[in-house]
Amino acid sequence: MLRLPGINEKTAVARAILTGKKAPQTSEIIRLLNDINPDIRRTGLAAAGLYGMKELREEAMQALYIPETEREAFYLLHHFGPDTYGEIIGSAFRPQNRESVSLMVMRLLSMMPLAQVTPYLSNLMEGGPVTVRLEATKYLCEQGFVPETNHRQRIEETITGTVYNIGRLIALQTEAEKNRYFILSGALGWERNMYYELLFSLLSLTSGNATAGMIRTNADSGTAVGAGIASEVIDTVITGPLRRPLQALLGHNSDRARLNELSLCFPIRPVTEASLATMILSSDQNITGVWTKACALHKAAQLGRGVDKEIVVSYLFSNSQLLQEEAAMVIRTVNRDWFTEVETRLTEQVRNRVAGVVNDTVPEVATIFGKTRFLSLCFNKLPEERMIMLASGMRYSESYDAGPLPGLITWIVPSDQGKSGLYSLPVSDITNFVFHYSEYTDIFADYMDKQSINAV
Repeated sequence: MLRLPGINEKTAVARAILTGKKAPQTSEIIRLLNDINPDIRRTGLAAAGLYGMKELREEAMQALYIPETEREAFYLLHHFGPDTYGEIIGSAFRPQNRESVSLMVMRLLSMMPLAQVTPYLSNLMEGGPVTVRLEATKYLCEQGFVPETNHRQRIEETITGTVYNIGRLIALQTEAEKNRYFILSGALGWERNMYYELLFSLLSLTSGNATAGMIRTNADSGTAVGAGIASEVIDTVITGPLRRPLQALLGHNSDRARLNELSLCFPIRPVTEASLATMILSSDQNITGVWTKACALHKAAQLGRGVDKEIVVSYLFSNSQLLQEEAAMVIRTVNRDWFTEVETRLTEQVRNRVAGVVNDTVPEVATIFGKTRFLSLCFNKLPEERMIMLASGMRYSESYDAGPLPGLITWIVPSDQGKSGLYSLPVSDITNFVFHYSEYTDIFADYMDKQSINAV
């Protein structure tokens, strides 16, 4: 392990600390944790666990936010246990957290007593990505959490907001379907399903599993009879201001009827073809994930219209490479001067990446959008929102060796210029992916078995 081929001298020396007979000083481990090399930082985390250096819990928590060290940091905190990290876990809740970070924090929280973590989970339910809110709510349901008066009121407010968000998504998806924007419509449909899952999980907390299940079964039937029964159950069981919006959403079996009724409860803005992309991308209506926003930008690039300059340019400064690239696609189609006006404000790495897209030197198959679409065809049971993580690590090359490569899954694909190129995805990236989303493990295992892929 210390001298594997490809391991540089400095990394090998750092790893030797794991086999020493004498425990190192804390300062030595801190030096490893601050090294620029991710392999050395991971060695530092492993050493902290091996020698039981619980005083480094803060450093481990910081490493949780860094993709190169997040897995090792999680395992280290898990090894230390809630008695060590319980006092500082609250600092891990940040609005700008990546979804994967929030999910890791929730896994750490699940090791702590429910009464201790309820305030954190309640905050997660009320804000952030819908997928994280859903996981927090499901966990409380599984633990049999019964909200008290103050919690119940907050949950009911969250239910109202969720119904409103579903109404807005219905309006957006209806317009996308009307104009046959199939990829965008599918993305909005996935977002809508996530909000429905959240809604019924929240209802389970306030009204019980049996009532929520009865409402859901009938509302999901897609028939007028089922919708009528759902409406009657809501009328009988739900009291207060929640009754009307829930009946408006779940008491009808067509989106047109739902929108008509929801518009009487909420200020749902009408959506047109011209405003569709802007409404998805504008900051005041942030109800969609990265993939849906990327689809909106991609469609605007294809049409050459539909998004204001300020909105497009703002996405060049996004933390998502996918959104940076898709914004550059719009600029390339609409007006390349938009990039010229702001390029000096971008970091060198982002500027070079965006310039390649704007100047049309990067083929579409080399963009994260193209890679995500390709992966969604290979693994069609996985939502594109999840595929972005894998697509970000996938490499595209216009030259290739047709032979199998160890530790890589490869595909030969055509490029925009009519030539064949090669996609390569490290198996280690898939390992990291299923660490975060273990529910998809069997999909990848079956695929690799069928393709006889060597995972060495």
